[in-house]
Amino acid sequence: MNLAEQLESLRSPLLTLCLSCLSKGDYEPLPQGAFSAPLRNLVVRMLSVDPVKRPELDEVWSITQGIVQAQVQMLERGTTKGSH
Repeated sequence: MNLAEQLESLRSPLLTLCLSCLSKGDYEPLPQGAFSAPLRNLVVRMLSVDPVKRPELDEVWSITQGIVQAQVQMLERGTTKGSH
């Protein structure tokens, strides 16, 4: 069995496990140091097991657009993490 076939054989069980965990709300939150609070909160809401708590598409667009704009501004000012 080649590598591609081995990966394909793992895909179905892995996908099933991921979907099972997500459908129960059983997942680790995004790390605080790596992602902004607005993005972490958005992901939590998007993965909510209660569909009523999930954001509408226009809200997702608005939040992600704001996150991207903030990142662009930080890059333009040279204030990203690790810059001197």
